[in-house]
Amino acid sequence: MTLTNDSFTDGFYDSVGTLESLQKSAIAYLFSDPRLQIVKLNDQEYMDCQIAYRSQQNEQEMMLEATLKAIDDKMSSQ
Repeated sequence: MTLTNDSFTDGFYDSVGTLESLQKSAIAYLFSDPRLQIVKLNDQEYMDCQIAYRSQQNEQEMMLEATLKAIDDKMSSQ
């Protein structure tokens, strides 16, 4: 069996097409869920959400950095 560049790209584009189809299905399913409510945030609520999201991201980054530093310290002491 001989593989050509075309066979690789064909498989890639098939996967991408499938992924896009799955994403569209998931979005359609979410929008059709009667339990969901779409709300409109005012500017202050939006900013509060952005600050909370960024704080959470910063906390995760700080935890990762502390973990990596502890690993480095442990490795250097051995």
